[in-house]
Amino acid sequence: MERYREVQRYDLWVDILVLGMGLFMPIAILMSSKEMKDAIAALFVALLMGLIWTAMGPMTTVIDGEALRVRFGLVTLYRRSFAFETIQSAEVVTYNPIREYGGWGIRGIPVTCLNARGNRGVKLKLKDGKSMLIGSQKPEELYARLKPLIG
Repeated sequence: MERYREVQRYDLWVDILVLGMGLFMPIAILMSSKEMKDAIAALFVALLMGLIWTAMGPMTTVIDGEALRVRFGLVTLYRRSFAFETIQSAEVVTYNPIREYGGWGIRGIPVTCLNARGNRGVKLKLKDGKSMLIGSQKPEELYARLKPLIG
């Protein structure tokens, strides 16, 4: 049973940029040469950009009976679950995505931020001492649904 669900999409300019590169780069390669290897390179670039666009699909955040779950992609290419008993605390935060995390998406090595747009979210402090920021367009609602489940 879901207690909370939020689906966020990247801003339109991100889709336009990725899809534009997926169209422009192969055409530029094909126009600059007539060799078969360049046609293969153009096809590879187009497929790569399509894969990137698919991976950058919506970010879905769900609270169900067991955990807080986040997944990315039109086809789920990244997912992360946080069992309630592993979360020590949570708070609503406003942050600078570029300065603090290097932008939007799946950020950090190891991952410390999951966000698709905006500059607000819920920061989790995990019992293992790590933290994780979950970006949200409705951070107060996410926090309100999560707070009674953690402890």
